Amino acid sequence: MKKPLLVVLALGAAWWYFVGGRKLDETKVRDFYQAQEVATFKREPETLCGLLAKDFHGKYTYSTNIPGHPREDEQNKAEGCEGYRQMYANFAELGDKMGGMLTMEYNYTLYSIKIAPDHKSATVDVGYLMNAGGALINIRARATETLIRRNGKVLLQRSEGSSSIKVLSNSD
Repeated sequence: MKKPLLVVLALGAAWWYFVGGRKLDETKVRDFYQAQEVATFKREPETLCGLLAKDFHGKYTYSTNIPGHPREDEQNKAEGCEGYRQMYANFAELGDKMGGMLTMEYNYTLYSIKIAPDHKSATVDVGYLMNAGGALINIRARATETLIRRNGKVLLQRSEGSSSIKVLSNSD
């Protein structure tokens, strides 16, 4: 009795690992972006980092009013995670200097979602808007992102896009 049960459990686990835990649909894609939004508002860089695939690759073109800021940037998962940590550390430091927590406004727009025929990936055209400290920092981005699903979790594998970063300065 125990052997057939173990075989059934092993087959079920194998199916989940190779098939069931890797399929994507539009609902799972939308859930991913909602989870990203929640982590952003909660200021949780480690949660955002956990949404990146091990083989994540990002490539961005920037327009900015920050002197010396790079015009183009490529990053892997470690660099992306460090970017999240640094951004929230900067927000916290700026909030402290302003006498409290920095206000944050964030939203995203999903312009299109294309699920691959094998349902193993999705290509998403997405726009982001983040304002921090009212009009102090304004970030607008548009990207084409590739999402995958591994072991039941939707992850960002690739992101390529452009963004505009504006920081209000004394001369603005």
